[in-house]
Order: sequence, then C-alpha cells, then structure tokens
Amino acid sequence: MATPEAGYDPTDWVDLYVRKSTKVTGHRAELSTDAQEALGREWAKREGLRVRKVWKDIASGFKDVARPDYDKALNAVQEREVGTLWCFRLDRWSRKGARSVLDIIDPEDGVPRRLIFHGDYLDSSQQRDRRQIINRAEDAREESERTSFRVRETKNYQRDHGMWASGRPPYGMRVNRLSRQIEPDDDPFVCVISTRTEWSRAQVAERWFLEAIGDEEKNMPPRSTRKIATGLNADGIPSSQGGKWSPQVIYQRLLNPVYAGWQVTRMNKGHGIPTRYLKEDGTPVKCGKGIVTDEQQQAAVDTIKGHRIHHMDRTGSGQGKAKHLLTGLLRCEGCARRMPCTGKSYSCVAYKAGKPCPRRASASRAPLEAWVAHLWLAQLTNAEPDDPIMIAVAERWTALTRPQEAEEAKQARTALKRAEADLEQLLKDRQAGVYKGPAARYFAPLLEDATKAVTEAQATLRRVGGAGVDISFLMEEESAREAWKGADLALKRDLLRLAIDRITVSKVPEGDTVAKNSFRGWERVDIEWAKPTPEDDEDEGEGAAED
Repeated sequence: MATPEAGYDPTDWVDLYVRKSTKVTGHRAELSTDAQEALGREWAKREGLRVRKVWKDIASGFKDVARPDYDKALNAVQEREVGTLWCFRLDRWSRKGARSVLDIIDPEDGVPRRLIFHGDYLDSSQQRDRRQIINRAEDAREESERTSFRVRETKNYQRDHGMWASGRPPYGMRVNRLSRQIEPDDDPFVCVISTRTEWSRAQVAERWFLEAIGDEEKNMPPRSTRKIATGLNADGIPSSQGGKWSPQVIYQRLLNPVYAGWQVTRMNKGHGIPTRYLKEDGTPVKCGKGIVTDEQQQAAVDTIKGHRIHHMDRTGSGQGKAKHLLTGLLRCEGCARRMPCTGKSYSCVAYKAGKPCPRRASASRAPLEAWVAHLWLAQLTNAEPDDPIMIAVAERWTALTRPQEAEEAKQARTALKRAEADLEQLLKDRQAGVYKGPAARYFAPLLEDATKAVTEAQATLRRVGGAGVDISFLMEEESAREAWKGADLALKRDLLRLAIDRITVSKVPEGDTVAKNSFRGWERVDIEWAKPTPEDDEDEGEGAAED
C-alpha cells in the first residue's frame, strides 16, 4: 500500500472500474468504457466523493481471463487506498463468485469498504443490498460456468465431427462454408513481377515445406527457416501481416498439424504451437484437405529440428555403446582422468582403479547434465555464423550427417596439400640450382605436371567440399531446444560433441557446505569448446570411452 499524504482520508475518494467485453458486438454491443466512466463521475459528484483513479479493462469477464486493471482495482480498495469502488454493473465486475465481493464488504480488518454497482442499484453500505450483491455474484459465476460448458460441448462436438472450430484458419487455409471443413486457399493473391509468377497463399505454405525438405533429384538441398524467409522476402511475397517473413513464424507453422489436414487444439490456453486434437477414445480427427501429406510434414519437421541424421552404427556387438550423456567428455581436475558414471554420479575413475588423485572430483549426474545442456544451448544460440565454434560445428555436423561427403572432402584437402607441397618443393629445388645445366630440360614438364595436379585437386575440392551443411536450426533458440528435446540419448551425445571437446569438473571445496548441498556449475565446470580443424591437422581425435 502506498503511503498516503498527511490528512488523506480514503473515505473521501472513489475509484472507478469500467470494462467492456471483447466477445459482444453488433446490436448487443455494451455501453462503452467512456460512457461508463462518465456515469461514475456523475455519481461521485452527487455523493460528494473525488475520483482518484479510473481502472479500465477490455476483456471477457470469464474466470480464467486475465484482467490486469481489475486486479489493481481490487487491491486498491482492499488496501484502503480508497474507501469506495464504483462499477457500472455487477457482471462488469467479476464472474468469480461471492469471494470477489466478500473480501471487500466483509474484510478481515473489520473496516468495510463500499462497493457500488450503478446499473443494478446496489450499494454494499446498505444492509438490504449486501445479501443481494453476494447472491448476484454467485449467479454471475454459475452463468459463466454454464456458458463455458455449453461452448466447450459445442466446440468438442464440432471437432469430433471434423468441422473447424478454432476461429480463423491459419495462413494458406480457408473454411468451406458448406462443409465447415478446411481446404487450401488457392485463390491468387500476389504476383512476383521479376518471375511473372502468381502465388496463392496455399502455394506459399506448400513452399515452406518443400524447401525445408529439399529435393536430391533436383540438387536442391534442404533449406533452413531463415533461408526460406529470406527467399520469400526477396520475391516480394508479403507475410500474413503484410510485412516481412520471419524464420520463427515459418518454424511454428511447419509444426502445425493443420497443414496435413488434422484437427488441432492448443494445450496452453491460446499460446504455443497447436497439437492434434484427440477424441475421448484417443484418436485424431481429420478436418478437411491439407496442403501437404503427413510424410511431407514429418520430413520437414525432422529437417528443421535436425533429426534427419544418417547415424553411424552404434549397435555392433553391444560393446562400447555409451549409456550416459557425458561419458567420454568429462575429466577430473585433480588428475585429468576420465569421469564415468557410477550410479547417480559421475566420478573420477582413479577411485575405482585404486590410483591416487589429489583432488578427486565427483558430481551428481542430473544437475551436471542439465548445466552442460544449458551452456551448450546458450553458446550456440548466441554465436555468429562465422564464429570459430560454429565453423567447427558445421565441420562435425557434415561428418555426422554426410559421412561419405565429409570423407571425400577430407581426401580432397589432403590431395591438394600434397600437390601444393610438391609444387613448392619443385620451385625451391629450381631456386637451389638443382635444375641447372643438363637437368634444366626436366624442369618444364615437371612444373606442368605439378601445376596440373594442384589445379585438379582444387577442382575436386570445390566439387566435393563446396556445398556446406545448414546448421541454422542450432542457432535459433526455439528450434535448438526442440532438437534437444526430441532427440534420443545417442543424438543428444552427438549434438553435445558438435560443440564440446572436453569438460573439466573440479572438486567441491573442503568445508563448503553450501556447494555440497547444491550444484554450482559456474564454479565447478570448465568447458573446452570445439575449434575448426587446422589446415595441417590430419590426425584423428581421441575416441569416446566406453561406459
């Protein structure tokens, strides 16, 4: 409660609360908030009260709808910042039942506040009105619940029978007026002058999916949502809001099952990405014709989430298959030995092997894994595309997803280095006088051969190593989170190792009881981030340890 000025008497002041519903329009339109405020000021003048504050909401009165000014108005009168709160009608006030008025007219401190409901001719300072105010508040709550139930039942019936019941359909779709089902919106709406091509909204939506999937036969690699958005903007195709396309909007729409013709619902009250609607028996419902097939949508989703990976064979004979996320990455600060997982903790291997370690480190598995995943996400989503770590990630992602291409590129780089070295040695020998006198006639053909070898090696490297992979899904926070969330253990291990070479864990300081009871990753974990492969480094890295 704000400290009142000297001589301030709350009973001299009144706050006005005005509200208009967003749900009622047309001939049923309600009294405007300005008109409600004017009535409130007239009432205050007649009563000899001064208006301190006008609280205003444009929102539904249903129980679960947030109304910021309602909460502030309620708090102001409860805290005795004012003695009276005026509202046009009781149903403008709240549909939360008797509790919304009892806290004011019968407060714990025993000092009643005054509630005025102008249109209902109710005044809580009048004993005869108190019960009616409580009863009317309960009536409003019951009516709200009955209305909510009827609306839910109607919408569930429509959804169960394949009719669209979720408001305006998404971009690229429209509702058939006869069947009430969705269908592609194939009416042309824009023409790209440079290519003389007409686009419908359905074709634009289909373009998201086809570009995300790619086409190997047409030599069209999958495109990230960022590149899809860039292409649409370059073609002058406006977004649903008439402006530029953003990667985030395209990402969210690629995940929407409605584009494959499925009935959808939102799991968190209007926010987030829609999911398939399920009937009571757990079966999904088709709600019309989609723009793409289930297979096309799944391929696009897998691509943007980074799940379309040709994994190396991890099964083999069953030996060497890691069972924990950080196996092979962890090192003990005290002795630099590995830290395998035993039970619920990662511990220095020296303890199990009976070898000495001056500062044997150990850390609980769950908080350590969560901390490393948090740092991994922060590092990638805050990096620029040309940062060394992202260059290293791109190299490793190529090796993981396109192992054959990566090996061909590696061999081509090796061949180019050898050809360049041979040419350099030939020129050094010429300068040193090796090809003087009778030997001079050998230099020209050797120079031609060496130069040709360099040129051919350069051409081979351009052919097999020129097309880079797309790792932009790891640079957008939401898509990176989705990739991590949807990955299995093997893929999570791969994703971590794209950016991390080594993790050193230190021992909890002696006598630090706080650190022993809580994991302080910023003090105990040091990560060695990946670096691009040096041009002259052809050695293989250290293999992962077995769990």
